[in-house]
Amino acid sequence: MSLAVETDPRCSPAIKKLVCFLYRFPLPATKIMSFKKCLSNELGYEDTLKAIEHMDQAREDIAIELAAGNPNYTNIIAGTQRYIPLITQILYSFEKSPPVSLSVSLMFDWTTGIGINPRLNFIRSPVVIWDKCMSIVSQGLAHANAFHSMVRVVEGNADTLFMNAASELKKAAGTFLHAANVELPKWIVETTQKEVFPETSSSVCEGLATFCLAEAQQMAIAKALTKDKATPNSLLAKLCVGVAKLMDTSDTIFRNKGQKDYSKIGMPFLAHISLQSSLHRAMADSFLAADAWIKSQYGLAIAHQKRAIVIFNKLPVPYNTSINFDLQNVRVESLSILESYEKDNSSIYFETIPEPNPLPDGLIMFKPEPYILDEPVFLKFGTPPLNSKNEAEPGKDLEGGK
Repeated sequence: MSLAVETDPRCSPAIKKLVCFLYRFPLPATKIMSFKKCLSNELGYEDTLKAIEHMDQAREDIAIELAAGNPNYTNIIAGTQRYIPLITQILYSFEKSPPVSLSVSLMFDWTTGIGINPRLNFIRSPVVIWDKCMSIVSQGLAHANAFHSMVRVVEGNADTLFMNAASELKKAAGTFLHAANVELPKWIVETTQKEVFPETSSSVCEGLATFCLAEAQQMAIAKALTKDKATPNSLLAKLCVGVAKLMDTSDTIFRNKGQKDYSKIGMPFLAHISLQSSLHRAMADSFLAADAWIKSQYGLAIAHQKRAIVIFNKLPVPYNTSINFDLQNVRVESLSILESYEKDNSSIYFETIPEPNPLPDGLIMFKPEPYILDEPVFLKFGTPPLNSKNEAEPGKDLEGGK
């Protein structure tokens, strides 16, 4: 058996690790506030009081977890899953009620997560829908980060882990699309600093959704590479091209649809997208080379392997230096495979080297998981009729905070 037949990128530890390289998003931060304190004059109905208390507790849990240096993403997801239906219920009730009086003004403080200088500078807004949108974005980012560390250190067959990671990324994509298409269009920009974060742009959230689908597909490739039964190299190439095209699409959405917000997005994230797009094209050529060699198309295999090496050598410098070792290893492995191909071809097959074929159309496996909120139930504000004599005096009007 030829040495080249044994040099298969599917067996490369470096490629397996690079496929598992996901982006870890910095999460926003928020300050604790109290709806109960702000609405103290309006909580005469027991159901409303309980809903507000539960909402305050859920929001406090989110704020504490987001403030942690190493947050528990599962806790953030659980907190937002409690908080977002409740704040949806409150917003619905505000819209259906007469103007609600405030004993203290509602104010929400948040920092950016994906923007420049994440988690540093708070901006403030009285708008409840803004707080809801930032909470939904935080949930999406927590879904995206949920398996970030685990998939990088996995050994052996880990089908369940990779599919669970893909599931979380599909949930992230659905969460971002819900923010982009349903929630953010309701928000009229209003913050005290007259500044907005990139993650509160519908176009940026749309781009984030596409990016998360690309990462979900990376998990499908990782699963394929760890299976006992080898996945065809031609299929792996199509999956890699699919990842590259999704990365390109997300970048295009950021640049074109979200043009005014593009400059606000942190450079490490944008650099990661560029790196992954090129990296997966190079891996696609590596898989095509192996496929061609198995099919006795020796010259074509060399052509694809050479193109893969050119791309590997021109990859953008990663912001996360933890993958430099794997990148160097994959360059060394690719060159070794090429030398093996060329040695066998020059001594056995004597095929001319053609131009490599165009990359195949990408195969895209996943769709976003729909983000579903139950229909809200109306809550009454104010004092029950039997206690009308004790009704609080009107305070500040909430209409501007919807």
